[in-house]
Amino acid sequence: MKIGVIGATGKAGRLIANEAANRGHEVTAIIRPGSAGRLEQSYKILERDIFNLKAEDIRGFDVVVSAFGTPFNKPGAEYLHQTAMESLIREMEQLPEVRLLCVGGASSLWEDREQTRRVLESIPRDWRAAPENQVKAFEKLKASKVNWTYLSPPKNFDAAGTRTGKYMIGTDYVILNSAGESYGTYADYAVAMVDEIENKAYIRRRFTIVSDPMFFQDGKRLFSVANFPFFRKGGYFGVYLSTVSDDSYGSAELFFGSRRGTAPEDSRLFNFAPTYNGKKVACAVQAMATELTIRTRHGNLYLCFAESSLLLIKGDQGMGIRLNRTMTSHQQLKPRGANAWESVMGYSGCMVYRVLKGQGVSDSPWVWDELSTPRVQLDVNPDSDSSILLAVEEFPYAGWVRDSYPNYEEGLESAQKDWESFLATIPHFPIPFEEKRELAAYALWSHIVGPSGRIKRPYMYMFPAFSASSWQQCFNAVALGSIDMSLSTELLLNMLDQQSPVGQLPDFYDDSRLSGAQLKPPIQGWALKLLMKKHDLARAIPKDKLETLYSGFAIWGDWFMKYRDDDHDGLPQYDCGDESGCDDGTVFKYGKAMETPDLCAELALLWEALGDIAKMLGKDAEEAEGWYRRSKDMIGKMIETFWNGERFVALVNGTHEVVATDSCEYYLPIILGKRLPQEIIDKLAMDLSVEGDLLTPYGLASEKLSTSDELALGMHMARAYVLPPYNMLIITGLSDAGKQELARKIALRYCQTVKDGGFIMLINPFMGGVGMSGGSWTACAYIILSELLLK
Repeated sequence: MKIGVIGATGKAGRLIANEAANRGHEVTAIIRPGSAGRLEQSYKILERDIFNLKAEDIRGFDVVVSAFGTPFNKPGAEYLHQTAMESLIREMEQLPEVRLLCVGGASSLWEDREQTRRVLESIPRDWRAAPENQVKAFEKLKASKVNWTYLSPPKNFDAAGTRTGKYMIGTDYVILNSAGESYGTYADYAVAMVDEIENKAYIRRRFTIVSDPMFFQDGKRLFSVANFPFFRKGGYFGVYLSTVSDDSYGSAELFFGSRRGTAPEDSRLFNFAPTYNGKKVACAVQAMATELTIRTRHGNLYLCFAESSLLLIKGDQGMGIRLNRTMTSHQQLKPRGANAWESVMGYSGCMVYRVLKGQGVSDSPWVWDELSTPRVQLDVNPDSDSSILLAVEEFPYAGWVRDSYPNYEEGLESAQKDWESFLATIPHFPIPFEEKRELAAYALWSHIVGPSGRIKRPYMYMFPAFSASSWQQCFNAVALGSIDMSLSTELLLNMLDQQSPVGQLPDFYDDSRLSGAQLKPPIQGWALKLLMKKHDLARAIPKDKLETLYSGFAIWGDWFMKYRDDDHDGLPQYDCGDESGCDDGTVFKYGKAMETPDLCAELALLWEALGDIAKMLGKDAEEAEGWYRRSKDMIGKMIETFWNGERFVALVNGTHEVVATDSCEYYLPIILGKRLPQEIIDKLAMDLSVEGDLLTPYGLASEKLSTSDELALGMHMARAYVLPPYNMLIITGLSDAGKQELARKIALRYCQTVKDGGFIMLINPFMGGVGMSGGSWTACAYIILSELLLK
């Protein structure tokens, strides 16, 4: 964004300008004439006194930040807060498209929610001149037509304080941090200001912040539970944070959640919180791969999964835990022997709570006409001068209390060994991407569930509570197949467990549900060919499983030719964008059923891979050659039909009307690598090299940014966002086509964006990160593309 900072040489303005510039924004310092020597960075400069600043000076900025202030050592100038605001309002009302963010004062904040007293009234009268004028200036701003945001600092505003990057947000009232103080640093204030510039959360509103104390940020964290709930590989229940909270002190709201297909929409089973002396206490959350620490000012709770469905919770001396939930009909909490209870959650299964150390106290009265214990509270309190140990176990059927349980140390050791074994299968990455290797590994580890219901073998989810589709399992298999093929093989096989009698693979399924009415692209050949570069599959995959892959993928490929070629022209079709993986992409703008070059390329790779596997299995030579012929014939037909000499196009099934939009889907045939003619490779690479079209600073966009008329309708999933699957497919294809330099360039941009911005799935092609944090898909892309950068 283009950001102008008024007062960029002052205490607050200097930090805001630096913060914005360090994030890649284009900053212009709007300063008094002759003060440029006080700037800390090299900015564009506009030398204007605030009272001489005109609308024409401001036009062209996305945002103007006013950090205007009057010096404390020059009394009598305090009225300038009002006159400066009046001047800004006069000019900026002419520019409604430009935002004005104001460095405000704390004096206008209310001390209480009843709005009986402002901070101004607690300031000694001898010091009220500036605050009073700031309040009046704020009132003028609120009454204006300016596109404004006003950020009030806390009462204790520390210019020398450190940048923690963590802060808590309020609106019109004084808020307190975890130490009970209205305290914040100028540096954290600058972070909040630039966050607001990027997020646009407080349009024509005021907000305030306080810095979160360092005490609850001093421990090592691998991840935020807000993005990645705490699971052990193979398990269906874990520890979640409420969507309205995060892991910072005083904000964390925790619950046990389930990712079974029959779980509630928000995954919530039971809320829980730490207690001390029988009362709930505020906490922060510190997450590592195998242990979760719930930190309070009185002591900590420690959580580990001794087994995939068995959670152990240990407390420091004096610490307890409270569980609660509002039940519905046929749900209940009932005793299950001494110091144990079972929660019956209907279709969501059961949970058994066994107090191994301490005392459990249940308040869950039975209400007959509701067929439930509608109000449930279970407190686990420590014995005198002691601590607690609680076992929480999830069951898909009715639960039971074990004869014995592992102790906490045994459980943690088991989890750690399991984690280290998994981590060893993830390749090391080049600097600087190595620093996120462990987080990427945890993202995959925590999304793997074990056999249950429909699921017969290890299966990876897309998000904590949403299973992955058939093509995502291919990306998962490639990401996990660099060093060891055992888990990758299972991921490739699990869609075959639910294959239809005529060969179709389902879209996705979980332990209890199946989505078979739709499907996803047949990229199994792409995955197999990449895995063949690293392994001799005849040695890496047991023969019976290789046979299953061969036969299952063979009828899957044939299925497209039998059931997705409605006009019988030898070219398969996708029936809608969902089937192509470019759900709302513009390829399907003019036709629901489309013949596309990417589907032909995917099938060609699949048939070639089947020819390779036929040789590994010792099939008749003609059988293998048959697959190779089909692959070459499909590539030839694809080029003849869809390549117009300049680019690939698509055809409406049946009418063969040409559709040539700006979607990245037209570039997916690059997965064929050097199987394509060199002139096509060169042309595709040239197009993919154009800055501002598909190529962005953050990776490849799903739609050309410079020519697409559809962007005027707003960005959508496959209409502009930078997404994991297209980057993986196109970048690996470029590498195979001999365009390694371009492949590395795009991979570097994508991996850098993920490393710096978090494992987000939807990346804004104009600004960087947006949302849908967490999940396995982005982590797979990070692993695959970081490994490619090693070559």
